[in-house]
Amino acid sequence: MKPKTRIQREVLALSSELPQISDAATRWAKSRPFRNIGLMRRAPHSTEDGVVRCQCCGNVHLLTDGVKRLGRVNFSRCPKCGVELYLSQVAKLSKTTDAALCTIVQSYKGWQVFRTIQAERENDVSKDTEYRIIEVFQNWIAEDGKEVVVGHGCARGFNYFHWKFDEPMSIRQHNGGCNGAYVYDDVYSVYGNYLYPRMSFTQILRRNGISATLMRSRDADPLALTKRLLTDPFVEELVKCGQHAVYYIG
Repeated sequence: MKPKTRIQREVLALSSELPQISDAATRWAKSRPFRNIGLMRRAPHSTEDGVVRCQCCGNVHLLTDGVKRLGRVNFSRCPKCGVELYLSQVAKLSKTTDAALCTIVQSYKGWQVFRTIQAERENDVSKDTEYRIIEVFQNWIAEDGKEVVVGHGCARGFNYFHWKFDEPMSIRQHNGGCNGAYVYDDVYSVYGNYLYPRMSFTQILRRNGISATLMRSRDADPLALTKRLLTDPFVEELVKCGQHAVYYIG
């Protein structure tokens, strides 16, 4: 939707100034969220050998006695990229697509910004693995704890979901809820996303005790934790005293 307030117009302008996602973060997003799997089917005219496709690079190779030993030997090293693969047996090697959301935490001109990208890994028959990295939304948090969301729109239902990448990024609202029959997750939340280890924080958040270790703690909601640290002195005190109860604040 169109920006309606001064702070929304400011954030939308700043969003267009953000630098591109770094090459290091892109390389991390291509590897960290995805398991190193090798899909294996039976080799033609054999009940013992297997044909393995590396899901990391797309290379297909013959594994002698692969099917026969599966269960006792569940790993194999890809001869092309050198990655150790966990073997998973399938009936045939068909097209597969994996996707994951990764969030990069950075500060920008006094704002704490959470940039979420969608990483996709696609494997098809007789093709190398293709990776796609697309930024889908951003959460901007001001020094007073107010939040503005900028991102692409989405379409979803009970059994489908897709981002509207043909639409430009604009002001969005958190959209979690239910309709009496189904519960819909908030697609503009970063809770449960993979967090890039290298983070930068605003001066106020550093003073209040934030750290990358705290942000990546199990069951911590990064957005809720950031806003509470900026608005609640008690949460700040808990963090500085090392009280783990703060990790579960939502």
